[in-house]
Amino acid sequence: MIPRRIPALLYFISYIWLALCEPASKHIIEFDDNHIEQTLAGSDFSFIYFYSDGCAYCAQFEPEFEYLSILYNNITDDKSNSKVQILKTNAIRNKKISQLFSVNKYPTLKLLNFRTKEIVSYKDSRNLENLVKFMTEKTQLLPNFDNVNSNIHFVQSDIEQFIGSPSKDTLIVFTVPHIQEWEDYEYPSHFYQELAQSEFKEDIEFVLVDVNKLVDNDFLAKYAVSNFPSMIYFTKEGKFKTYHTLLQDATTNNLLNKNLISEFLETLSDSSLSNGEWYDNYSDFSVKIFDEKTYSANKPVRKFGFNNVQGSKSNSELTIDDEYDLLVQNIGL
Repeated sequence: MIPRRIPALLYFISYIWLALCEPASKHIIEFDDNHIEQTLAGSDFSFIYFYSDGCAYCAQFEPEFEYLSILYNNITDDKSNSKVQILKTNAIRNKKISQLFSVNKYPTLKLLNFRTKEIVSYKDSRNLENLVKFMTEKTQLLPNFDNVNSNIHFVQSDIEQFIGSPSKDTLIVFTVPHIQEWEDYEYPSHFYQELAQSEFKEDIEFVLVDVNKLVDNDFLAKYAVSNFPSMIYFTKEGKFKTYHTLLQDATTNNLLNKNLISEFLETLSDSSLSNGEWYDNYSDFSVKIFDEKTYSANKPVRKFGFNNVQGSKSNSELTIDDEYDLLVQNIGL
């Protein structure tokens, strides 16, 4: 009689075997001592990652390296000649390559200019932002974000098309790239990219609006979006919830980071105004925003009107029309 634990053990072993045999990312190019010259001659620039088995720092760097490979491999000139390639090699097993590049510790990163034979060692911190800066400076080549398999819709016009999906709710984040936490929103390692790849992706369409790239501001005016970063969540049924979309004092303006967005999504049913305010339809929203003077869901401290601009009336003196005109002025319409 076969013990009951045996099938479970066999399943576990087969699972580990499949995981170990899973093919590497198609963007990663690995080479060895038998293909040194033909590999390096295949591109103007070769950025090489030397690693060793069992190296904890190498394992930690692997995700960043894969992102870098995605962004830079397959960049070619007009004749389809490779301009740059991101390579990796096991420095312990491939001693010829290690000796050629004088590598004796791991991980080591080096850039080869094949035409000039110049070799530059990378010595900065091993994060994607610094790696991209290094590559751009040394090769004069920009990363190819079209290679990134992103679940985010980057929208410059016609934002309305993503509202009212029959199968998914929609989260729209409004930002500008110079704001803290949002400088590198296109990078695969950015937290909004990671959220869009998480368990939320089954139920939510993720949209990002870089306000600097918007073709027109009609949507911003319609939904009174004048603070960045901020977000609006639309349900399939037509309800929506705003979060910090109105202007606030700089001292009370919350940064929008991964934890805040995750908390917002996990507490959508929460009626607390600190987590935004639900509207059943646009008519209810327009009445509240444009015909009333209390915006507590978006302005937790200042409850009347929009932020003052220099030389404007005090909030208590503003009429409803004045407040709307001020909103339009502040968002640049």
